[in-house]
Amino acid sequence: MAQNEAAGRYAVLATQGDTPSAVLALENGQRRKLAGPNAPWLREVTLCRTDEASFPSIGRPEGEESHEFHLEQLLLAANTYAVRNARYRGSSCRGTVHSKATSANWGPWNSCGLDNDVFQYDRELGPTRRSQDLWVKLSYPFFHADRVHMPALFLCGDMDMNVPLAGGEQMYEALRSLGVPAELIIYPGAFHGITRPSYVKDRLERYLAWYGK
Repeated sequence: MAQNEAAGRYAVLATQGDTPSAVLALENGQRRKLAGPNAPWLREVTLCRTDEASFPSIGRPEGEESHEFHLEQLLLAANTYAVRNARYRGSSCRGTVHSKATSANWGPWNSCGLDNDVFQYDRELGPTRRSQDLWVKLSYPFFHADRVHMPALFLCGDMDMNVPLAGGEQMYEALRSLGVPAELIIYPGAFHGITRPSYVKDRLERYLAWYGK
């Protein structure tokens, strides 16, 4: 958001569940569109409707989803899939008490791999040499891969420092050795958020092909 407080003027990048990003001017509480780069594309497509609903959910250590435009989810919906974008109520929006309560309690399915954010992991979990039992607990899926029977698709950036490729490689090898159908796709030079257009296109096409099997 850009702002000129003295003049009471703001420029914001706004989006909703069924509306791609557009640049708006906010003047004295009134919105005025300045630029809508997606307008030509919107004239050629019909977007799915999005609705909000409440479900019980489990908190995560941090972050939350917002009611914004998600091309990935709309593409799946357009291909007859029902998509639930869970707002998982992470600590970023629930205050310090919730944040402290979820510290080092990520749940067995939240941490399949190793994270290179040393400060965060040392602060919450401690080094592996000092907190072996806790690290083994968080590696539950890998140590109990024989309980996984559903086919799995792993898509990873080889430069991802948040959910490193090593975790996906280990789970892929474990499942394949057990005869569970699995695929591992590695995007060279990609970080945690895959942004290169060719990679984004490839990922969406692989989603549809995988679910369509």
